[in-house]
Amino acid sequence: MRVIQVPAHVLTTKAETIVKFDNKLLKLVEEMIDTLEKTKDPEGVGLAAVQVGIAKRIFVMNTRPESTRGGKYESFINPKIIEKEKDKADKVLEGCLSIENIWGYPERASGVKLVYQDLKGKKHIKKFIGFGAVIVQHEVDHLQGRLFTHRVIEEGKDLYRIDKDENGESELIPLEL
Repeated sequence: MRVIQVPAHVLTTKAETIVKFDNKLLKLVEEMIDTLEKTKDPEGVGLAAVQVGIAKRIFVMNTRPESTRGGKYESFINPKIIEKEKDKADKVLEGCLSIENIWGYPERASGVKLVYQDLKGKKHIKKFIGFGAVIVQHEVDHLQGRLFTHRVIEEGKDLYRIDKDENGESELIPLEL
């Protein structure tokens, strides 16, 4: 399984609801987690099914992305954000595994409440705050056919690429649009 890149049409397609909770779904989620675990440059923290060419309402994420002891990966089937905090999240530089070396600062809520199903179809509600909330909002956007770059441009903000300066340090270079 590989992560597809823009301008693949599926990345801007609204994903379909999962109705069958079977071994095929389990295998897909396992493959998505394996793919996410293997992404290292940059390291991935979330992956939507549309990013592997499957227009279904599924995403997987590392629920402990800041941990140095490896991740804890979870799957979210038919996710829907049912509540957003009014406060904005701290400014977070977002990228996307499907958009190579493009970065930006979209506005995100500081916390979200997500309703979703597990691999057996059981419904859950979970609250995410901080960076976890940013990841959830990014992945749910994917399932609605929306890329973070769309959001950044709509907000009138800059997109960037990352280059190395003369000292080998990373620096953000604004893109000319």
